[in-house]
Amino acid sequence: MNKLLTLLLILVGLFCNAQSKLFSHEFESLNQKFNYALYSNAKVSKQNFYIIILENESPDKILKNISKCGNIHSDFIILNLENQNLTGVNKEQLLFDFINDITSRRKLLDLEMVLILNTDFTNYYSQNRNDRKKANGFLNEINKTYVVKNSNQFCAKNTSP
Repeated sequence: MNKLLTLLLILVGLFCNAQSKLFSHEFESLNQKFNYALYSNAKVSKQNFYIIILENESPDKILKNISKCGNIHSDFIILNLENQNLTGVNKEQLLFDFINDITSRRKLLDLEMVLILNTDFTNYYSQNRNDRKKANGFLNEINKTYVVKNSNQFCAKNTSP
């Protein structure tokens, strides 16, 4: 009986820490189609919400590296930019379109919205916050931004949920 209970607890633990893909969505930006997906292992309705944009990394690799950070109980939206070749200006436009698409579909009930990326948006984030609000609405809902080299740095940079 104890072995059966132990096995059941292990299976429940594995299930609770696994990221489930809830949906994927396609949107258009820069006259191209892009895909993103929502993954979740959240246990409560209010938690941090992570938007992840990493060039040249697949969503599977990103999720694998995030899972190494320990207990993760959040929602993650991952924009698939694998095999994309974008310029700096295009990256900024893509960010605006992507965030607006996400926030138009999701009620922002989270504790914090965190943007994690390996693309430098320094010019955008150095602008006056009021100017950004007028021009880009929901982009101002982002509470924190972390720039990482790749998804291996989530845990090391303490950017993990």
